[in-house]
Amino acid sequence: MFARIWPWHGNVLDLEPSQVKALYVKNIPENVTTDQLKELFRRHGEVTKVVMPPGKAGGKRDFGFIHYAERSSALKAVKETEKYEIDGQALEVVIAK
Repeated sequence: MFARIWPWHGNVLDLEPSQVKALYVKNIPENVTTDQLKELFRRHGEVTKVVMPPGKAGGKRDFGFIHYAERSSALKAVKETEKYEIDGQALEVVIAK
């Protein structure tokens, strides 16, 4: 298995899968801020950090990470019944690996 630890989201990959409290969010519109993502996901519990790594030439990428204080909050956020949309664009949300 190939694993890479990116400096912008810390050591999520070092944790056992049963301990991960972070979400991987894909398909984020370019104009969305970390504060908007925090507001969207905080309904499931305390969001401790939102990370959106910079893209090439200073632009944004279309993915980010939502870190919760509790794993149970992250699990609630990825239930099949939960759907997320920003500016008409559906977000893809999974537990970070």
